[in-house]
Amino acid sequence: APNEGATTAPLEIDRTLDDPLYRTYRGNVGSVPQDQRTLSYALPTGSATSVDVRLHFAERAAGNNTIGRRLQDVSAEGTLLRNDFDIFAATGGLNRAYILALNNISVTDGTLNLALKADADYPSIAGIEVFCRAGC
Repeated sequence: APNEGATTAPLEIDRTLDDPLYRTYRGNVGSVPQDQRTLSYALPTGSATSVDVRLHFAERAAGNNTIGRRLQDVSAEGTLLRNDFDIFAATGGLNRAYILALNNISVTDGTLNLALKADADYPSIAGIEVFCRAGC
């Protein structure tokens, strides 16, 4: 089941002026087999043939307070762009914002397909931005 709106204290997020964006996140919880722990998005892109994406993360779960506790593969349009992305390793701690930039992603069908697949724990994301690069 989605874990939309889940938060942990404190509510202040380091490395951002946009705390509310990072205070909540989407992730999976419950008893889901490891090979099924994937968050998928199909985002309409209109006539865009290439997009830039900004994925917003903050490790909010107190139990994921060390490198390697939450690992997720990040794919766009079926192509693996980041293997074993670790929010904690990228930020160096809990409650710290991080923006992962993925540039020049080709889109051929008017829909950007994103997937975050867990290799450890569950995938997690706080926000997604998509910017038209070509064909707009």
